[in-house]
Amino acid sequence: MKKYSIIDDFFEDNPHRDEQQFINKNLDITEQIYTYLAQKGWSQKELASKMGKKSAEVSKWLSGTHNLTLKSITKLEAVLGEDIILTPEKAKEQFHKVNYVRVSVSAKMNYDTNDGIAFTDTLEITTVETGNVNDKNVMAG
Repeated sequence: MKKYSIIDDFFEDNPHRDEQQFINKNLDITEQIYTYLAQKGWSQKELASKMGKKSAEVSKWLSGTHNLTLKSITKLEAVLGEDIILTPEKAKEQFHKVNYVRVSVSAKMNYDTNDGIAFTDTLEITTVETGNVNDKNVMAG
């Protein structure tokens, strides 16, 4: 098997979409693990120790090129106490509790007439609406 120095070289020789997706997903998973390690203040060596694995094995896992199995990802999740990958349905369940607040803002218009008289019109509509993002169709605006 040919060794590649950078991922771009691999893609030039292997333009297959499934291989690109594999590498992207693998790097996303590895990046998520590194994020959790940083949040917990753990090193790779500490993670390996908590998993009962050798540091070299965990280092290989986190290289971004190793084919992580679902079993190894699940073990990592258990030790980290965090989800690394979520199905769309699980993501909906986990994030359905996110709330929104919608507030309307007032506007003031100043204008002059031809005879030099100044007018100010003020329109104030203040609405505070809160709810769950799954309760209604919330659109950014």
